Parts: sequence; structure tokens; C-alpha cells
Amino acid sequence: MKHSLLLILFFFVSFNLCFAQNLNDKLRRNLTSIKKEKLNEVKSMSEIIPYYPSLWIMHYVSGEITATSGGKVIKAIGSGETLNAEQKNILNVADIGSEIKININYQYKNAVTDNIENSTMHFSTFVVSGIEAEYPGGYEQMTKYLNENVIDKIYEASNSKRISIPPAGVTFIVDEEGQIIDAKITLTSKDPKIDKLLLDATNKMPKWKPAQNENGKKIKQEFNFNIPFYSGGGC
Repeated sequence: MKHSLLLILFFFVSFNLCFAQNLNDKLRRNLTSIKKEKLNEVKSMSEIIPYYPSLWIMHYVSGEITATSGGKVIKAIGSGETLNAEQKNILNVADIGSEIKININYQYKNAVTDNIENSTMHFSTFVVSGIEAEYPGGYEQMTKYLNENVIDKIYEASNSKRISIPPAGVTFIVDEEGQIIDAKITLTSKDPKIDKLLLDATNKMPKWKPAQNENGKKIKQEFNFNIPFYSGGGC
């Protein structure tokens, strides 16, 4: 199964403890997938999106769902939190491994100005069947590994924790034995040293628990993770 799972690493901070807490929280929220079987039962956005902020959405403007079916990208727009027939159909026919992208336009009351403001929520998840590959120790250990082998080393090389870390991305495959293969930079930071740190850390990851298909057979699984721009400072 060639399956891309986007690991978005947000809110890098200057102190290790603060970094670990924020990174781990964001990994939990963004390492998301949804079983193909469950998609047939989904009736609302809140059933797909963890921590759906329904309490502070004053007015739901629109929601767009995009997925891939038969190799073709399809999309549908609705006007409420409850999915319409076209949106449900997209979820039902989405390919295994397809990334489901959701963009929600809504209005909320600014707690500071008391004004009604517009905003957009972006969320993505992946359609899976069977069991996904898993980093040993889960989110917490992955957080620790990335902190020690990428972020800390960037800071060490610069002798500062107040530098800006440019965005970078890497893709790799966890094979049937849980080994990392075919790792490559997909988004360059424009800094060869940072790209090399990211690539080296990926290649040296400990052995994963391999993915399995619905029949229990061990299979390959493709992963991506991106580090967005971060300007160092405090928590």
C-alpha cells in the first residue's frame, strides 16, 4: 500500500520541554487517518475532524471536501456542518490511501474586539484499511527523536536558539520489515545542512512496526513529514 501520511510539525519553540509538549500535541492532532469502513457512516464534519471547534463557530459559511476516486480528484461543497449527499458520496468512493482534504469557512466572535470575523479551518486525513505502520513508542518517542536529531542539532550548529528554521520536507517508505527506505527531500529548506540533518535523521530512525493490509499481510507504507517555517524565540 503506497500511502502518504502528512506529519505536520508545528510550533517549534526555544525550550526543549515546551517544544516537546507542542510538537507532541500537534502530532496527535495531525497524525490522522480514518478507516474506509467508517467513512460509509460519517454524517457530519465533527465525525471526521478531531477537536472540531463547534462551540465557538458562530456561523458556518461553507465546507469543501476533496478526495481521490479512481485516481481522479473530486470535490463537493456544502453549507453546513452536516454533510450533504454529494459530500457523503465523495467519502464513500474515496480510494484507499487517498488524502481527504477539508476546508471550512466560518465566522466567530473575536474575544478581544467583540467583532464578528471570518476564518478558515484546514484539515486533512487519509483513508486506510488494515493497520498503519507505527513508530516505536508512538507520538511521544517520535517527538523526542525529532527534537534530538533535527531541531537540537540545528541550534547547536548555530550556537543559538533564536534562529529562524526554514520549511523543509522529507518522504520515505517503511518496508515490510519496518526499515526506512527511499528517503528523499521533497521540500528543500534552501540550506544544505538542514536538509542533510533531516534526511540523515530519517534514514537513521529505529525500526518501525510495519503496516498490514486487511488480510494481515505486512506491506510497505509511504510517509511524508514537513517542518514549516519557524522563527525561534520563547514559548
